[in-house]
Amino acid sequence: GQDGNDGADGVSPTVSIATVAGGHTVTITDATYPNGQTFTVTDGVNGTNGTNGQNGYTPVRGTDYWTAADQAAIVADVLSHFDDVSEVGA
Repeated sequence: GQDGNDGADGVSPTVSIATVAGGHTVTITDATYPNGQTFTVTDGVNGTNGTNGQNGYTPVRGTDYWTAADQAAIVADVLSHFDDVSEVGA
C-alpha cells in the first residue's frame, strides 16, 4: 500500500529553574503549555545539629587484645586438630 502522511512536528518540553527568595521556580513549556506552566518550590528548613559522640577508647594490651601467651595457646589449639603439623613448623 501507499505510505501514510507525515505526522505533525513534535514539541520537545523545556524546563527552566530560577532561584527566588526562599526557594525556586520551575517553568515547563511543552505542547500542552506553550506559554509555560510555572511552579514554585520552597526550600526546606535546615535540621538541628546532632550531639557529639563519645570519646574514643584506646585498647589495653592483655585486656582488649591477646598477649603472647594467648597467641601461643590459640596456635596450639588450632594445631591440635591436625594429624601431621610437621609442614607448619610446629
